[in-house]
Amino acid sequence: MNGHGGKRYGAGRKSRADEIAKIEMMDSVANPKEAWENLWALCKKKNVMALKTWIEYRFGKPKDRIDVTSNDETLGQSWDLSKLNDKQLEALIALHGGNNSSTETP
Repeated sequence: MNGHGGKRYGAGRKSRADEIAKIEMMDSVANPKEAWENLWALCKKKNVMALKTWIEYRFGKPKDRIDVTSNDETLGQSWDLSKLNDKQLEALIALHGGNNSSTETP
């Protein structure tokens, strides 16, 4: 093993008790109601970051969408299936649900 991965000290999600302790510490420094009022005041001044924060807390953060299509462009890699043996081709066809049709025309 190369020393990476596995169980490590401090890894993983912090306990609920740690989260509560942090919230209590923050509340002892600043009044949460005042913090929201100050955030709203910034929103009224059209502060973009304040508006973004307000909307994300009020309505939830939208899901990130990633376009993984190639828009008919090559992705920089071509596959030469003629170099595969029958066993490898059968495994590839099985991975594609038995659909062995090609998108290219001969």
